[in-house]
Amino acid sequence: MAKRKSAKPSKSGQSKKHAKQKPDKTIGLLHSGRSNRHKTEIEALTSALADKGYTDKNLTIDPHWSEDDPQKLAEDAYALAKDATLNLIIAAGGTASVYALFNAQNETEIRTNVVFTSFSQQNAPAPNMTGVNAQTSGLDLARMQYLYELDRTQTTFGVLENQTRPNFDPNTLQDWADRKKPAVELDRHSVFMDPGGTDKDVTKRINDAFDDWGDKEIQYVQVCADPIFNDHRKEITKAANRNNITVIYQWKGFKGDGAKKGDKVFGTVLLDAYTQAGKMAGDVLDLADPADIAGIPVVTLSPEPLSSIGKTAKLSGRKSPR
Repeated sequence: MAKRKSAKPSKSGQSKKHAKQKPDKTIGLLHSGRSNRHKTEIEALTSALADKGYTDKNLTIDPHWSEDDPQKLAEDAYALAKDATLNLIIAAGGTASVYALFNAQNETEIRTNVVFTSFSQQNAPAPNMTGVNAQTSGLDLARMQYLYELDRTQTTFGVLENQTRPNFDPNTLQDWADRKKPAVELDRHSVFMDPGGTDKDVTKRINDAFDDWGDKEIQYVQVCADPIFNDHRKEITKAANRNNITVIYQWKGFKGDGAKKGDKVFGTVLLDAYTQAGKMAGDVLDLADPADIAGIPVVTLSPEPLSSIGKTAKLSGRKSPR
């Protein structure tokens, strides 16, 4: 079992009055990603909780980091799902964490409330769940259209994706490509972590993908939404830059981790998702009846306008995808 840690209070959450008003709570944190890559996001989450009156004075957090390993994610989800002492579980790091908890709770039949930080659907998969629809993989199609509009002379585009992610549907992008006239070809590479795999395995798959596109002289690539890509931003940008490939990314974080001038970013803001999830977690902890979580709807974030590294992107007068 992971060591339990106390939440860090924000300045607005440090008052003794708040601490006295709120009863002691314990929450679990399930994260699909790497513990050394999400400090800023977790600070946004705990700061929002502190603003709701849940600080290190009255809130204990039991963190489980799965380090991109799907087997460990399932094990961590089960450990949290069977812990009936928890008042709430935060599912962080994408859709995979949400479904890992969904499956684990079906197995344990303990329905602790769950708030998720970056789901990809408007509706929660279970009545005891709510959180943030950050429109992660839901914007992959729009990103593909933006990439296509950058250069209509291109007939083949690279796609970096995780085909092992929950509810992965290869037809979403393929149907779009087939409808284009002339038809567009997608050169797809899947990057994932095998159960018990290593970070070197993931990095090799990233390098192999971009080197293959470089050899084929493919000039444009979409890095689809997936936590494993957010965890490997530096490795991805390095491989893309080495092969002189223009990329469209999901998160702004790629800008600070090596994305070059001319690369594009289109998506919601990850810090906003964690902040919103922290606020919702505070609301759920305040419920007199845990079943009332059904009255707290999923919040859908709106994507920011397409941006280019260092300046606003322009699409040669083409209409933006809807």
